[in-house]
Amino acid sequence: MSNVIYQGRRVPSVVVLVLDEATKKARMLSPGPSRSVQDHSVSFEWGYQGSGPSQLALALLLDAIGETPIEQRPSPETAPVLAQRWQTQFKNDHISNWGGDTWMISRAEVVGWLRAVVAQAHTKRTQYDMEPQFPKDPNAPVK
Repeated sequence: MSNVIYQGRRVPSVVVLVLDEATKKARMLSPGPSRSVQDHSVSFEWGYQGSGPSQLALALLLDAIGETPIEQRPSPETAPVLAQRWQTQFKNDHISNWGGDTWMISRAEVVGWLRAVVAQAHTKRTQYDMEPQFPKDPNAPVK
């Protein structure tokens, strides 16, 4: 996977670019494909909790991890599960905190963040999935 940089700026309207450093090619990231997965907003935004930042979070996750929007899926099994599952936390951890008119994040940072939160959730799930141990005698004191 080549190193990709995501850049956002408000000049004069919101533009999100995806720059592939290996090929030196850039493309615009559009809200359209992510809206087919979950429609929060017609445009991207950042710096607060809202629908525009939610759409940006989903679009960045979809693009960074390669999950395909609905119209591009070969089958229902390829649904964008991870992006949908973690978009709100990604927005809370990153997008809502970006101030000013510009921001930048790499694909490696997005993927690294996702790996960390999935691993943390797995660890918590493992800890809480254990069967509770009850005393054989219901009148015994709880230890």
